[in-house]
Formats: sequence, structure tokens, C-alpha cells
Amino acid sequence: MKLLLVDGSARENTPVGAVLDELSAALSARGIETERFWPISDPRALCSGCGACRGAGVCVNDLRPADFVKAAVDCDGFVFAVPANLLGTRLRTDTKHFLTAAFSRAARRKENPLTGKCTAMLIAARGSGGAVQAQLRAELEAAGLRPVGEALKLPAAPEEIERLAQALCDALS
Repeated sequence: MKLLLVDGSARENTPVGAVLDELSAALSARGIETERFWPISDPRALCSGCGACRGAGVCVNDLRPADFVKAAVDCDGFVFAVPANLLGTRLRTDTKHFLTAAFSRAARRKENPLTGKCTAMLIAARGSGGAVQAQLRAELEAAGLRPVGEALKLPAAPEEIERLAQALCDALS
């Protein structure tokens, strides 16, 4: 079994990354392999200003969604760890654009590698994060993914991380 941990942080060594490290260790102890994917920190995420997206609707030079779909083929599930915008009321724009591009690329494949796979959500937001959770859940369900439990709001206690790891193990069995 293998889970793809999608770290929506703009850089490495963040609180989101620390929780993903703890979750990865908890999953590894249960015999589940994990792989980390950073869609936002990738230097290819920077706009070159070519303007080709005006016609295509998405960046034609951005290979991150294609990289995600390739990684998704070999995974049994996902954990999406996303930060909210400054007000904590919605997904950050760069995260939203990545999810839209990646999910639409997956849907165009002959066999969608996301359909029916389980997923968990980690939300880094001020306040309750409920709006971000609802928005992310809607995105994941529209992509054919099967959310496991409620989103884990960061920072998370070790026992919450353990519960999430167990819920993912149960969903994968």
C-alpha cells in the first residue's frame, strides 16, 4: 500500500510539513509506504508571462499536474495538506489552480487514476477552517476521490495524527 502526501506549502520545513512527517512515520509503522509531493514549491510553478494560458485556460508549460497524475497511478490513496488564504476562509489560489489542473488532467485519461481512492485532508487555517474544509472536500469528491473522516486542522496533536493514520489504514484495507 502506498499513499501520496500532497504538501500544499509554498516551501519545505513548515508546520504542515512537520505534521506530514509525523503522519508518514505513523503510516510507516503500520506498513504503509508514503511519497511526498510538493506541487507549489516547484520552480515550474512560477509564471513566465507567456500568455498561452489565455487560450488554453490552464498553463501550458506547467508540468506539475502531469507529475501528480503520474505519481497518482501508483498510489492507493492521498493526503492533501493545504494551507488556507490569509483570512482562513478559502483555499489559496495557487493550490486551487493546481488541484483544478491536476484533477482535469486525470479525468481526461482513459482510466482516471483518482476514481474511488481514499483521501484525507489536513487544513492549516486560522479560525475553524470549516469553509476551507468544505471547499477542499467538494474538489476531492468532484475528482472521484473518497474522503476519509473529517479534515484534521493544524496544528494537530499526536493522538489526532495517530487516529488519522488508523483511519487511512482501515480505508485502505
